[in-house]
Amino acid sequence: MLEVCVDNLSSVNAAVEGGAQRIELCSALSEGGLTPSVGFLKMVKRTHPNLTVFAMLRPRCGNFVYSQLEMDCILEDMTELNANGVDGFVFGALTDDRKIDEDHCTLVKQHSNALPLTFHRAIDITDTTVLTENVAKIERLGFNRILTSGLQRTAELGMENIAKMQQCSKNIIVVPGAGINLKNVETILSTTGCKEFHSSASIKTIDDAPDGDIDFGKIMRTDSDIVRNLVKIGQQFL
Repeated sequence: MLEVCVDNLSSVNAAVEGGAQRIELCSALSEGGLTPSVGFLKMVKRTHPNLTVFAMLRPRCGNFVYSQLEMDCILEDMTELNANGVDGFVFGALTDDRKIDEDHCTLVKQHSNALPLTFHRAIDITDTTVLTENVAKIERLGFNRILTSGLQRTAELGMENIAKMQQCSKNIIVVPGAGINLKNVETILSTTGCKEFHSSASIKTIDDAPDGDIDFGKIMRTDSDIVRNLVKIGQQFL
């Protein structure tokens, strides 16, 4: 099953058109994904009421070590997103020494309204020597999924660690993500044994001012044909 990460409405529409059943709703994918606005969620739910939407919980870019004030912000965001129909949350927190922050993860679990929780790629900057212990810890904290590149820059480079996580997982779903595309997805899924995977399925576009004189830079937008083909490949591994 493909989960598509999106940070704009056109990408949401393309993901749905291509057959995606679940999206990770973010702002600022260029920064690795931040918490989306409530307005964004409401528009997605209004236009695609049957789409499963997991919302990123990340109040800023940078590391995943959060202060109490930042956690207060995250919990406030959860309350508002919950009230507007979100289907799950994506969150990860670490301590200063790059261990899983059990206290902050417990807070998020307590405020999740029993919705599914994904521990995101914060795990990819933890110590590889305690990888299997961390998988067990995240599962014990009540998370349902782990989104990971296998502690490497991309899921393709981290396939060996992802396979190890998949093998040691019990009731938690391991979701490969980062750099997954049509060229490598089949190899990644067959090597890791994972059933779900995560991709932006995007292409670069250029947004110009109406008169064409101003270049606002390249923007990544989800492509429905890429989604459609990724979904087709993924169905072989269900």
